[in-house]
Amino acid sequence: MEKDSFLSKMNRHDKFQLAGGRLMFAPRYPRWLKHPGWWDEIYYHDEELQPLFAWTLLEKGAEVPLHFQVRQWHPGRCRKVFDYNSVLSVAESQFITADDRAVSKIFIDNFAREPKEFDLIVWTRHHYRPGLPRPEEISASENGISFLLERQGRRAGFATRWEFSADTPADSFAVADAECLGPNPSWIETPFANAWSGSLPSEISLNNTSQQGAVWCALHYILRFEELNLERLRSNKQGGIMSTIALAMRIVAPEKPPSAIEVDSGKDMLADTLASWADFFDGVPDFACSEPIWEHLYRYRWYLIRQCTKAGGDERQPHDGVCEGPHIFHQPISYSTPPIIFDLRWHRDPAHARKHILNFCQRSEESGRLPGALFHDRSREEFFYHADWGRAVERLHQLHPDNDFLAAAYPAMARYAEWLARERDPQGTGMIDVINMMETGQEFSSRYIPASAEFDDDFWLETIPIKGVDSTVYYYFHLRMLAHTAVELEMDSEAAGWNALAEKTKNAILNLMWQQDDAMFSDLIAAEDMRPTRVRALTCFYPFLTDFVTSDLVNTLQHTLLNPDEFWTAVPAATLSRLDPAFSEDGVWRGKARNCPWNGRVWPMTNSHIVEVLAQASKLDPSLRAKCAELLSHFAGLFNTGDRPKIISSYEHYSPRDGSPCAYRGIDDYLHCWVIDLIIRYVAGFRPDGGGLLIDPLVRGMERLRLHRIPLRGSSYDLIIRDGKAELFRDNRLIAEGRVPLKVDLES
Repeated sequence: MEKDSFLSKMNRHDKFQLAGGRLMFAPRYPRWLKHPGWWDEIYYHDEELQPLFAWTLLEKGAEVPLHFQVRQWHPGRCRKVFDYNSVLSVAESQFITADDRAVSKIFIDNFAREPKEFDLIVWTRHHYRPGLPRPEEISASENGISFLLERQGRRAGFATRWEFSADTPADSFAVADAECLGPNPSWIETPFANAWSGSLPSEISLNNTSQQGAVWCALHYILRFEELNLERLRSNKQGGIMSTIALAMRIVAPEKPPSAIEVDSGKDMLADTLASWADFFDGVPDFACSEPIWEHLYRYRWYLIRQCTKAGGDERQPHDGVCEGPHIFHQPISYSTPPIIFDLRWHRDPAHARKHILNFCQRSEESGRLPGALFHDRSREEFFYHADWGRAVERLHQLHPDNDFLAAAYPAMARYAEWLARERDPQGTGMIDVINMMETGQEFSSRYIPASAEFDDDFWLETIPIKGVDSTVYYYFHLRMLAHTAVELEMDSEAAGWNALAEKTKNAILNLMWQQDDAMFSDLIAAEDMRPTRVRALTCFYPFLTDFVTSDLVNTLQHTLLNPDEFWTAVPAATLSRLDPAFSEDGVWRGKARNCPWNGRVWPMTNSHIVEVLAQASKLDPSLRAKCAELLSHFAGLFNTGDRPKIISSYEHYSPRDGSPCAYRGIDDYLHCWVIDLIIRYVAGFRPDGGGLLIDPLVRGMERLRLHRIPLRGSSYDLIIRDGKAELFRDNRLIAEGRVPLKVDLES
């Protein structure tokens, strides 16, 4: 995809989120987006920190009132434009660099006809904590200010070093303490405003006997503008005299070496940052079609993967990895990793997806369990998710075969299967225990009540346990992946063992979890002789993802999944049957509106599963193709939260009544499903299958569709569909054409 085209096509005025390195600017309830600087919270890993800094212009000691005009955003950069009585035009380009630096590059255009001089002050403040910041941990000079902050984090205390600087030496600086807290990004609330006399004192002045209030840091820069020549103004369409300055705050671990901006280096950090975004998008297959919603959703999802990528390189996260989202989700999480891999595998560089998986393999616990999340500080013993690791590895290998990667991942994946069998199936049934509501990623659902009415009392600590349909299906896929991997690595005896276990699990799903009277699969209560819970949850349809369901089972979907009185709501598909007494369209569980309710809300995570359920089932019942296409359209509609197809967002869950998102959570740009993979395989219809390829779009009626530079087994493919006729190119050579569906033998 053309680099500049990808960025420019995502221009928006409603968004503001930025990320780079280990930082993410995605405040949940922002207050100061129209103010100069970064005063709302930013996330360092998953830790909330604020403020970064604000800045002010002074003229002859008086504050210049800048009036906010517009915000212009595209991936990697947010530009805010201000105006002052038509004399000044000020633009602030905000971005975050790969080395954890939040930067404001300020462009000031002076239209006055006389020489002008302004003072630019950039400042921050931090509340005192006992003994912090300590004077010996603060340094200041014309090249910047550095200080150490310790905070109580989400799991433990943590320390960060803050480096405050610009791309030019300061004319003066100050570090001072004051009893005033100054909660707003307002110049008059700072201790510097009252004492302003044309400069700052260029000293550190801290009262060690009284640590109340806040520590304030400020840098001062003099901006001088020459007289504007009238003839120049007439001939220069750009307007007046331009001045630029880049202000930055870097937040890093204390052990990282100091790295202020290189003063007068001429390095363009904004250009470098946008180039890194463009380089990522350059590896993305180009997609275009006659239905704008699919194009915008496709581009948005690729933005989201890049936006949520957090830098690795340390013991707890060895490689770059994709986080589940902002806020508490700003770390790689096992439950969302397979959906991320399903999408990320379509990037031309498979290293992105491989490294994300290897992060978890290299952090495999001594017991064999794979961690639930890669926290930056310490592990949580109880934190674990059941995840679809098997299909993640297989699907990545399908597009980018690499036995070296398989050999690197196989030991950890095998140990994980052994842990599941030992710790989560002590009865040897082939079915996997879920021991609390959190580890499925699906809290507050009736599916756990038959095993324990108080299952939601202690969240991670309450023991249920049930044999979960979803956990068992994931286990089946995992065993099949291990068997296929063992064959690839020429370990045939191990492959036979994994296949035998997979057969055992398949038989258990069909013979024990299937409830003929209910025409559904069911979770089982392990402690009660595998009694079925008979709770009708959307996860009960996950066995239809497999290769072993029969036509008789598929025929039941019309009366269960597709029943408007159960799951096929106005906006499908509800996570719990409407017949369940605990069903709630509004996410109310036991009288309280919940953050993450799974008792009837529509979650993209389960919907992406159900799209594949219907696609797989349609092989046995072609009439389900239309329902799969219908669900795909509803699925895309969930993300279209504005009045135009371009306004795409991604929230955790939505109303089954009207599709409205859980905006009250304040968490947008959330990665908890797969989208790109569904668009490529079912909207465009590009479906690799063994040694061949099936071109078969399920969403029909599009006049045109084009996929360009699709990676598959070392080659690059182009697909063009016009009015139902497909042309397929491999490495720029036409290899097949005809009406869809079109089967192509790639090995002939």
